[in-house]
Amino acid sequence: MDVLHETEKAILTGHAWRNDGKWILAERLHPIIQARQASEVLPAIEELTVAIQKGNTAIGFLAYEAAAAFGLPVHSSLYPEFPYLWFGIIAEHDLHFVAKNEYEFTPCRLPPIQFSLSQDAYQQTIETIRQKIAAGETYQVNFTQRADFEFGESPEDFFHCMELSQPVPYSAFLNAGTWSVLSLSPELFLRKRGNLLESRPMKGTAKRGRFPSEDRKLAEELKHNEKNQSENLMILDMMRNDFGKICRFGSVIASDLFKIERYRTLFQMTSTVRGQLIADTPLSAIFAATFPAASITGAPKHRTMQIIRDLEKSPRGVYCGALGILYPNGDFDFNVAIRTLYRQQNQYRLGIGGGILWDSTSTEEYEENLTKIQFIHSTPVQFALLETLLLDEHGHYRFFVDHLDRLEMSADYWNFPIDRSKIICLLQQYARRQAGPCAVRLQLSENGEMVITHRSVTIPPPTVRVIVSDKPIDSANPFLFHKTTNRKMYDRERRTALDNDFFEVFFVNEKGHVTEGSITNFFYRLRHEWFTPPIEDGLLNGIWRQQFIKEVRARERSIEKQELMTSDELVIGNSVMGKAQIHQLTTESHR
Repeated sequence: MDVLHETEKAILTGHAWRNDGKWILAERLHPIIQARQASEVLPAIEELTVAIQKGNTAIGFLAYEAAAAFGLPVHSSLYPEFPYLWFGIIAEHDLHFVAKNEYEFTPCRLPPIQFSLSQDAYQQTIETIRQKIAAGETYQVNFTQRADFEFGESPEDFFHCMELSQPVPYSAFLNAGTWSVLSLSPELFLRKRGNLLESRPMKGTAKRGRFPSEDRKLAEELKHNEKNQSENLMILDMMRNDFGKICRFGSVIASDLFKIERYRTLFQMTSTVRGQLIADTPLSAIFAATFPAASITGAPKHRTMQIIRDLEKSPRGVYCGALGILYPNGDFDFNVAIRTLYRQQNQYRLGIGGGILWDSTSTEEYEENLTKIQFIHSTPVQFALLETLLLDEHGHYRFFVDHLDRLEMSADYWNFPIDRSKIICLLQQYARRQAGPCAVRLQLSENGEMVITHRSVTIPPPTVRVIVSDKPIDSANPFLFHKTTNRKMYDRERRTALDNDFFEVFFVNEKGHVTEGSITNFFYRLRHEWFTPPIEDGLLNGIWRQQFIKEVRARERSIEKQELMTSDELVIGNSVMGKAQIHQLTTESHR
């Protein structure tokens, strides 16, 4: 065991570390307690306990291979210079709490990465696991693979880039100079408050929908998926058994079964287990009973960890370990270090995995890995939600309730705080100060702040010219389905259209289907029937669009450019300008 005296850095950014949403920042960690060998882990935990009892705070981690100290089978060695246990000790005056917007960083882009296993090799390993399940050696195996890549940008900027793209409850950054740990974990391993111990194992993953109705459908499918429920329940039972070793008899209970937690790009299924610790249970005993988390091993734990050691050709390191903070009063919070990267110089390593059951399919598991790794590729986008309402000459907002409903749905989707009553009050006050008609623009930011402005209403001529953009859109982009400030391409293409005497520009998705205009929806008539694209093709469900569908009983279907050229009538509109007829549609570029 080494007790070092160095200046290091730790930042805990996830919203679950504190109740007030502030980051925990420590730039002076002294001393640093670490274990270089598995045999040093228990003495290091005792040293850590003494430091906490002296009124200090500690931030750090246990690597997955620290489980060797508790008699569990893991790889016999770790990466060079990487410890089995590492904690920085922080005096009260060196612990700071900073607001998110007070911290500046430079966004960065990550180069493409590849998994360590080909899809064929991965599928072969999954079949090996299924054979072991069939033989009765294990019930479930949490199998993981690695990905290595080189990236020369600041690791702290890289972390904040990912954290902004994928806000999670237990994100953290640790820098020890020669190496760094970047954790984007959503999963709670252990939380202790007084004698109450809590864990929230996470099993079951599904991608998010692009718009509210699709989002709800995918969440319900995950919640009622029997395979995911079975996997979740198995891990929950393991945690209950682990808690039973250190908690008072009869105090261990499970709750919130199969709860669906929502993140920026995916859903996760969780359940919760709580128990009352036996008085004076030491930290070492808590870890001995529970570490590593059942959700990243499998069942039964000992035999399954043997299988993991044999099938995974490299150590996991901090990935699948536990990272967290211990407080002077003995309370603590630890995440399960999934979605966690290790950096040494400019070399990064991350792990991605999932629980394999008998009814798992290698194709679905591989696809789930691809979903889980999206956190590392996402580019941070800072944006606000928008609604533009027509304030008429009588001081009334047209389609007022519809606009508020849509804003509320988007705020819920993106997890923006929103106060509908306050918005109504502010808009009514604004209407009393402005003479209509005008277009009132409401902007809602990520922190719930609102900005209201207005402009004159643009009245289109009775007939207009429209051009089709040659820049395709991606219908998988969720921003297409919400009215936001993240619309640079739409604004750029509209400016180009206006410069060439076109009133509007239409967009086409990756499948060749025409979707919408930059500020309008469109309909076309063929004989006596009206048609408009479905929102699934990648478009905003405009307020005027909703009204016009009812008015003319329009049918929704995917539409190609050729159909528009042969239509009997083609119109565009939005809730502010109303409707305009198109007299010329061209697909030629005017760049």
